[in-house]
Amino acid sequence: MILLVLAAGKGSRYGGPKQIDSLFDVNGVEKTLLHFSLENSIPFFEKYVFVITKEIKSSFEILFYDFMKSHDSEIVIQDFPLGTAYPIICARDKLDNDFVVINADDYYGKESFKNLFDNKFFTTCMIGYKLSNTLSQYGKANRGFCKLDSNNNLLQIEENTGIIYEEYKNDDKTIVSMNLFGFQKEDLKHFCFQYKLYVSKYTNEEFMLPKVVDFIIKYKKIKVILTDDIWVGLTYKEDKQRVIDFIKKNH
Repeated sequence: MILLVLAAGKGSRYGGPKQIDSLFDVNGVEKTLLHFSLENSIPFFEKYVFVITKEIKSSFEILFYDFMKSHDSEIVIQDFPLGTAYPIICARDKLDNDFVVINADDYYGKESFKNLFDNKFFTTCMIGYKLSNTLSQYGKANRGFCKLDSNNNLLQIEENTGIIYEEYKNDDKTIVSMNLFGFQKEDLKHFCFQYKLYVSKYTNEEFMLPKVVDFIIKYKKIKVILTDDIWVGLTYKEDKQRVIDFIKKNH
């Protein structure tokens, strides 16, 4: 099984490449948020693929040298930003098995990988979070609202922007995607097909993961595995201390 880590974001709202921003110094070793996701992932994956930019390659290799030395790991360079589905296109030649996608600057909770594998791989699947468990207090957020059927199969992801913490902090009914998906190798053909369409009809819109998932739904079921885990991430610089405190208490 492969863990595909999306780590090529620019971090415009954060003020820089948050995927290499150190949160802790542990006995002289700097640890980023991704280090803690990787620690949770170790029992479940045999191979790791990191999609990064050339600008952070040197820093990334230093920060994750010990991990990559100890685990089967490959780095893929993403040449330019084009949306959350584009890294999968960039890494497609490395994805020779079923794979799980995560964001490098998100922490998905201690149980999320276990929940994924307890239910996988009967079909493509996704971890579904309660909206109230995913919000930053320091600015607006974008979230993929999920519509499910009675068996918790995904019917639709609708991207919602400008979500404000105060308005949605108690909303534990709306299920959202945080880009933690389990894909089967056969799903790559859908990504490639959609990318060709995207290029042929290029607009100012980005090539986004939820849009590809909406296309896959037409051909197969995507199981949504519901979780009570709390998501934390580095969206704004002000999030950093909250994330540090959360990791200290919960990791």
